[in-house]
Amino acid sequence: MRHSTKRNLAIATAILICDPVGQARAGQSLAIVELFTSQGCSSCPPANANLVSLSMDPNVLALSFSVTYWDFLGWKDSFGKKEFTDRQVTYEPAPGESGPSTPQMVINGRQSTIGNDLNEIRRIIATEPVLPGPTITVLPMTVIVSGISSRALHPAIRSST
Repeated sequence: MRHSTKRNLAIATAILICDPVGQARAGQSLAIVELFTSQGCSSCPPANANLVSLSMDPNVLALSFSVTYWDFLGWKDSFGKKEFTDRQVTYEPAPGESGPSTPQMVINGRQSTIGNDLNEIRRIIATEPVLPGPTITVLPMTVIVSGISSRALHPAIRSST
């Protein structure tokens, strides 16, 4: 379940830099919501719509990953990647689950739910503790990261430590 901290920080930073809403996120802990979906999944469109709704919240980093394990049904997902399927598999199945399924939402890498119930997803997000890690402050044309070695950052990003 471990993913590269440097890679995840780089992705989050890139999103914050490119996202004008990112300024509202400064100094706040983001909830990371990952949706595992597939074009061949008839239950996924409501979850996809819920992820779009969540993406409008400045305190949510919404990520969508199209998996490939439904491709054998004859409808190959044009966005599906083996790496996305592998990422989902790294999350151990919850008790009573046999393995990965769609539409699965994983919140902060700790809690899993079916992505069709927006109220349930928001309830889970609200009960999640603040994630440990660096503080990211986004200012016009500047990103300041506190609590991490400057060697781990892209040269265009400065550290306050």
